[in-house]
Amino acid sequence: MADDSHVSTGTLETVRRWVRVAEEVRRSVPVDELEARVRESVAVSELLRREDYGEGEDDHPHDDDDDEDDSLRMELLSTLTEWFKTSFFTWVDSLPCDYCLSPTVNSGVVAPTAEEAEVGLASRTEAHRCTQCGNITRFPRYNDPIKLMETRRGRCGEWHNAFGRCGGRIRQLASGSGAG
Repeated sequence: MADDSHVSTGTLETVRRWVRVAEEVRRSVPVDELEARVRESVAVSELLRREDYGEGEDDHPHDDDDDEDDSLRMELLSTLTEWFKTSFFTWVDSLPCDYCLSPTVNSGVVAPTAEEAEVGLASRTEAHRCTQCGNITRFPRYNDPIKLMETRRGRCGEWHNAFGRCGGRIRQLASGSGAG
């Protein structure tokens, strides 16, 4: 076991936190499903290309492996983006009431609770007032990727933080440096 006595407790906690983020991303991203979609898409694209140019299977030069790898990476990123936008993350304009599910209107920013600030690193929380019952539904603006992988909702900042972690996982896999 390595001697880490020279490393500060804060640094170790930061490393542990990012290991937890990586583990959560690994659990959340359906890599096998995305890779299957990519293989199917690439196979269909190749068949259409051959049909367009009247090529047979052996007519295609195989010395452009780098181009093919780049195409696969781009297709994988495109597939991940589509999955993230349509199946994983929910864009929030205004929340439904957490009591009666009626529409709410944003009524301003309030301080995050201690739990919101600690658990998800929320620096602020929006208060949304229900148009029917008057209940206030809180919308903490989390920055923590682990919490965002759990809540799966937000706007630009949340989307960026959560998608960035998923995209990093896909880059790892596409480059062959990450185990599934």
